[in-house]
Amino acid sequence: MRHVSAWALVLLLGCGSSGRKQPTGDGGAGTDVDGSTNPMPDRPGSDSATDRSSSSDVAGDRNTASDGTTATDMGRADGSTMNPIPANPVVEEVRAGFTFVEGPVWFASTGELFFTDIPQNTIWRHTPPSTFEVFRMPSANTNGLAIAPDGALIACEHSGRRVSRSMGTAAPTLVVDRWPGGGGTTAGRLNSPNDAIVRRDGTIYFTDPDYGVSMAMRELTFTGVFRVDPAGQIFLVSRDLARPNGIALSPDERILYVTNTTPAQLRAFPVNADGSTGAGTVFTPLARPADGIAVDDAGNIYATTSMGVEVIRPDGQAWGTIRLPRGGATNCTFGDPDRRTLYVMANGNGMGWVYRVRLNIPGKP
Repeated sequence: MRHVSAWALVLLLGCGSSGRKQPTGDGGAGTDVDGSTNPMPDRPGSDSATDRSSSSDVAGDRNTASDGTTATDMGRADGSTMNPIPANPVVEEVRAGFTFVEGPVWFASTGELFFTDIPQNTIWRHTPPSTFEVFRMPSANTNGLAIAPDGALIACEHSGRRVSRSMGTAAPTLVVDRWPGGGGTTAGRLNSPNDAIVRRDGTIYFTDPDYGVSMAMRELTFTGVFRVDPAGQIFLVSRDLARPNGIALSPDERILYVTNTTPAQLRAFPVNADGSTGAGTVFTPLARPADGIAVDDAGNIYATTSMGVEVIRPDGQAWGTIRLPRGGATNCTFGDPDRRTLYVMANGNGMGWVYRVRLNIPGKP
C-alpha cells in the first residue's frame, strides 16, 4: 500500500493518539540493515494512470514465463497445480468515483467488503451486489485493514500513526503506536503503519514504511515489519526492508510474505509455532514494485502492481497477470460466500475503482 502525494499535507498534521498501551519486548529475528537512508521512491504504480482498454469487464492478456510458456500451460511437474486464472478472466467494475482506494478485507460473517479511501479519510462498507455505505469517517486516513479472530477490524492508521482495533461500530482503540526499542534500535513512535494480517491465534503482523511522514516527524531510524502477540507485546520482524508494503500469510501460516517496494521483491519469513519469525529471504524478484498481496488456498500469491494483479506460484514462478481495464492495482482480497471472487482496488489520475474477478481457486479473505 502506497503513499499518496495528494494527501501528504494531511499526514503532515501528525494527528496524535492517546490512551496508549505500553508495548514491551525487543526485536525478533531479522537483520540490522537500516533502511532510513534510502531515498523515497516513486510510489508503485505511478506509471499506470492511463486506461488500458475501453471495456470495464475484459482483462488483458497474461504474462509469459521466461521460458516462453504461457500462464495456461504452467503447473507443477506432476500436473497437480491448477491454474488459478480462468482461460478468459472477466474483470468487472463494481464501482468507480473514489479518490484512492486501498485495504480491502471481506467479512464472511456478514457478507460485506470493507475498504478504504485514504485521501477521503473514509472506510467504506460494500454489500454485494451494489450497496455502498460510509462505515467510518474520519478514519485517521486508514490504509490497510485486517480481521482478528474475534471479528474485530484491525486498521493501519496513517495520520494516526498507529494500529487500532474496533468491534462493530464502536470507536477504535489502540493496539500499538510505538516501538519500545531493542535489537540495536532506539525507541520511538511508529512511522506510518501500512498493511496488516492476523494469524488464527490473534497475532498481528504489520508493515511500517515512511510513506506520508516527513523526515522531521520520524522518530524511528528504520522502516520495519512488526509482530504484535496476543498479549499486546510488539516485536521486530525485520528492519532490512527499505520500503515494506503489502503483507500476507501462507495458508498454513508458516510463511509470512512481505512486498518490498525498493528493490521490487517479495520477501518470505518462516513463522514458528509461537508466531515468532526467522530471518527473511528473497522469495522472488518482481518485474514491477508491488503493493498489497493476497494468498489463495493453494498457496498462490496475488501481488498488485501497476500492470494489474501478478499471480505467483508457491514455488516463486509466475502464472501470469490479471490486467485491469483502468488504473493500477493497489490491493486485493478474496470474498463472496465461496471465496472465489478476487476484489481488486485500482487507482490512476486521481480516481479509484473497485473491481472483481472470478477465479478457479478460493482464497483467504
